[in-house]
Amino acid sequence: MKRRDTKILEYIRAGKDDKAIALLYKNEFEKIASMVRSRGGNEEDARDIFQDTVLIFYKQLKLGRYDDRYETGAFIFTVARNLWINKLKKDSRLMGLEEVSEKLTDEEEVLQQVLTSERESKVKFLFRQLGETCRELLVLAYYHKLSMAEIARRMGFKSEDVAKSKKYKCKKHLIEKVKDHEGFRNELTL
Repeated sequence: MKRRDTKILEYIRAGKDDKAIALLYKNEFEKIASMVRSRGGNEEDARDIFQDTVLIFYKQLKLGRYDDRYETGAFIFTVARNLWINKLKKDSRLMGLEEVSEKLTDEEEVLQQVLTSERESKVKFLFRQLGETCRELLVLAYYHKLSMAEIARRMGFKSEDVAKSKKYKCKKHLIEKVKDHEGFRNELTL
């Protein structure tokens, strides 16, 4: 964790909210404002999104749902980006450009999106640690959704049963890596 992240968390936990907000604003606002402007927003939109993001951050921290290992800036930016995307979706629905019956995303859903994104990147990291054969087989099976017969043919296995067996072992190996990975231990017990 970066020193400034530690300082922000110390300020919040010590009840020095003004100092924490000033530091968050100094370190993170311009990145969020730039992202909002690049996606059609203005300075007022950026301030609104930043304020909502800080409230979500505080709430997650106070409820004990924020993991201190997260980089504060990345967490703040991801929440802000998701809030801005949801605002754009809401605005386009109100203007009749989209006929989608989605409910507005609340802060719990935004947090879930952040956590899902982090989980995906952890799984991708662990996936890259598998052997080349396992990676190729799992991509063909789950991403390309090929049949076991087609996978066996493409990968040169003797039969469909060999492909099934290898897929099972590769999947099991990845699941074990996920279970053993420190970053997932806390999440799996929730």
